[in-house]
Amino acid sequence: MKRFFRLLTAVLLVASAAVLALTAYGAAALPDRITAVGGSVKLGAVYSAAPEDGSALDVFSGGVTETDYSVKLLGVIPVKTVRVNVTERKYLALGGQLVGLRLKTEGVLVIGTESFRMKDGGEADPAGEAGIQKGDTLLSVDGTRIDGNEMLTQAIADSEGR
Repeated sequence: MKRFFRLLTAVLLVASAAVLALTAYGAAALPDRITAVGGSVKLGAVYSAAPEDGSALDVFSGGVTETDYSVKLLGVIPVKTVRVNVTERKYLALGGQLVGLRLKTEGVLVIGTESFRMKDGGEADPAGEAGIQKGDTLLSVDGTRIDGNEMLTQAIADSEGR
């Protein structure tokens, strides 16, 4: 019988510690203010929330309703009070005319060239020095046809600085 009471005491002690830990965690982790849509406040499986004055929120009577909710652990143990702003659900309706464009170009279109600073402090613009200008279309590099940015990048890497 002593063994049963020791086991019961240990179980009650662990359960009490768990309840205290969940209460402290909830008080620290739950925010002080929540915005809810349509009067529904969900805080997970362990915590429940209800208006402190017991009233039901009616968001369809117009505007925004703000009230204090009492958060309880397992629906029984008070954890904290949270200020809840309840708003109506807002919808976005897209309108206008849809236009879709797909541009398929041959080669790679040059949209600009830039110079850069070299290690010795000088400026260099290899593309500009080679006569490449904004608006040009590059069709091949060293005789190899290119169809996209990846192919151009690979051709430049393979050029060994030429």
